[in-house]
Amino acid sequence: MTDRLGPDRMTRVNDRVLRRLYAADLIDPVIAGGYYFAPTTSAWREVMTHCRPSMLAGVRCPILLLNGQYDQFRLGTKAFVQSCPGARVEVIPRASHISNLDQPRAFAEALLRFARSVDSADGS
Repeated sequence: MTDRLGPDRMTRVNDRVLRRLYAADLIDPVIAGGYYFAPTTSAWREVMTHCRPSMLAGVRCPILLLNGQYDQFRLGTKAFVQSCPGARVEVIPRASHISNLDQPRAFAEALLRFARSVDSADGS
């Protein structure tokens, strides 16, 4: 879609959608950071071609699978957990794919809980 619409039009679409979904004080700094559409198409193609749950099987560090309740990517969580049974799964209630904006406090708390659990397990 990015290729078809072009960066200027995609920027306008993104800005409009984000401003409808989020308060100005929350989203204006995000929008001000700008968008980087050039790599989107090739990056997405690489993810869809090469990124598989089985890739987590060899990971030896703690893993947090963190999604919003309404995040469409949450549908694949079971496959990731099967590949990496030690992964911790958390779902942020009332949040979408952009859970850090939908529920910023819950998102930050989930990350801090995970970081503390890793720190505790490490003996630090």
